[in-house]
Amino acid sequence: MKALAKPLVRFWLLMPALLLCSCPAPRLELAPVELENGVEGWNYREQLVSEGRPPLRWSISQGDLPPGLILNDGGELVGTPRQPGDYPFTVRVRDSSFPARTGTQNYAITILPRLRITANLPNGRVLEPYAATPALEGGVPPYTFEAIGLPAGLGINPETGTISGVPLTPHAALRVDLRVTDSGQPQQTATDTDFFAIKNQAIQIVTSDLPAGQVGVAYNQAVVAENGQPPYRWAVSDGLLPGGLRLNTVTGVI
Repeated sequence: MKALAKPLVRFWLLMPALLLCSCPAPRLELAPVELENGVEGWNYREQLVSEGRPPLRWSISQGDLPPGLILNDGGELVGTPRQPGDYPFTVRVRDSSFPARTGTQNYAITILPRLRITANLPNGRVLEPYAATPALEGGVPPYTFEAIGLPAGLGINPETGTISGVPLTPHAALRVDLRVTDSGQPQQTATDTDFFAIKNQAIQIVTSDLPAGQVGVAYNQAVVAENGQPPYRWAVSDGLLPGGLRLNTVTGVI
């Protein structure tokens, strides 16, 4: 009698496959998405933030910052811009997770030209029309002007800055404080102080003709002037007086 054949038993070892995910890490978001304007010569500071795992690494991946600004290790844009203009650039941030997460944000900073005002007011004369406009540069129009210390008869146009009118009284030295404000964001204000004089009207000799004299007969005739600031000093500027006559340099009498 034959022995029964042993059954064939096969064992299968099932090994679970280790699946590795190749999905990209979520991108980082940066804030803010827009930056404030800067002003030439003013300190600038803007903090950038992201939700990534610290420490974060910040860099400029494209474009250039305005001259005078840097992006520091803490994600701050800081410095003093030196040149007006529009500056587009891209900021990149990388965090410390594994795998690392990254993010970028396109920015643009506008650096406004610094507002400056220079008075340079000319002297004026009493009862004569006066007009002068301060020199202005930079800032963003429209502007608003103010003036403190103008004499009676003069005023300032708040839109153009022109100082005009007819001064009524003389002044040896007037101090005028000018102030101008622009319409930019951030808003700028500039000031300047100037000194100028309001002089009396120019001296005019109102005696145009002198009466004739006679040889051997005493002659006495006053030459009359107006305006200016008495007392006057008199002199013969051209030609000669007849022999025997002289001009009194104090009274103007010949």
